Amino acid sequence: MIPVRRSPSPHTYFEGTCGEPVSKAKSPGQEPHIALESHSAHSESSLRHRLASLWPTKRHASEKPSVTTAYGTATSTTDFTVTLVPPPPTVSVFAPISGRVGTVVTVTGAGFSGASAVTFGGVPAPVFTVVSDVRLTATVPLGAVTGPIAVTTVNGTGASTASFAVTVIPPRVKPAIAKLSPTTGKRGALVTITGKGFGSRRGTSIVTFGSRKCTKYVAWSATRIQCRVPAEATLGKVKVRVTTSVGRSSPKRFVVKR
Repeated sequence: MIPVRRSPSPHTYFEGTCGEPVSKAKSPGQEPHIALESHSAHSESSLRHRLASLWPTKRHASEKPSVTTAYGTATSTTDFTVTLVPPPPTVSVFAPISGRVGTVVTVTGAGFSGASAVTFGGVPAPVFTVVSDVRLTATVPLGAVTGPIAVTTVNGTGASTASFAVTVIPPRVKPAIAKLSPTTGKRGALVTITGKGFGSRRGTSIVTFGSRKCTKYVAWSATRIQCRVPAEATLGKVKVRVTTSVGRSSPKRFVVKR
């Protein structure tokens, strides 16, 4: 058995496999050993293919391995190069933690330099900016679903443990009247209008009987409105409509009585 040490530090010993980072170091007095078939040039070549030294602060490092026996020390004429592969990016936190499509999200973590992709729940975000190695911003893409935020670089892909919640806003629809109750009545009579797309609050939305606007509203929801026939409504047949910021409904007929 032949003790093997890494130069230039005579007091640190490593063992590993060619092309792989060394897994552990042994302190003085705990020298690792490797069995060689013979003390020949072939043995040195075999050794080079079984040992690697770790330089934690460098991505690439080279050194000529040497073998020491009772007969002396032999040093390779060829450098053994260890390539340290950086870890994939990590996503630590992001803010805000929820939002709708188009929201700009700030992502914090590590290893973002050279990022080639950012995804929300697996859906790619076409718009993102790498601010630094530890921070980037990304815009929630169309079609995004609730899920982790992932960042991809040449070193791999890293995803958040927490999920970004995509807020889905129902599309706004044009108001539509399904029914009037009653369909006839005097000025000042209470009329119930049912349908859809009225909006949860009245705001600037209105109900008209012919050319006259209702001024007295009793109730208003997305599917039901109660209001009184305007005092100035034209007698006879009139068209009732609901108008919101999205548009105006098709008319329903109402008969204003004396």
